[in-house]
Amino acid sequence: MHTGDRSIQLTAPLEELPLSVKVGSIIPTQENHQLILHLYPSASGYCEGRIYSDAGDGYREWRSNHFCLKPQPNHLELTWQQEGDYAFPYKGIRLQVHGLTLGQVYMDGQPLSFNNNCIEIKRAELEPALS
Repeated sequence: MHTGDRSIQLTAPLEELPLSVKVGSIIPTQENHQLILHLYPSASGYCEGRIYSDAGDGYREWRSNHFCLKPQPNHLELTWQQEGDYAFPYKGIRLQVHGLTLGQVYMDGQPLSFNNNCIEIKRAELEPALS
């Protein structure tokens, strides 16, 4: 970790791009029609991010997804708020947590398996949240 408001010099080969991420961010990416959320929680466990989706024409349906990881007594809780009428365009979500080690993971009270701080959730498991 590096504190802000200063210059740092990074050594990186030409074929690798260094990436700096602000603590508390959620960075979305996509791979094979799967939404990948890279979570970079602060020391307290907080982070948040938004994703906007539409048909690409700017005139019809749209969708906004707000993800927020908040510290609770004895655990962290990820909430997902959705707005708009554009269908969820992904076949699932992968959560990749950076900077802390996961102990146990639950979704709606049910335990989820994970590997290397990565949680895979298929669309069928998300359907109750999408309807």
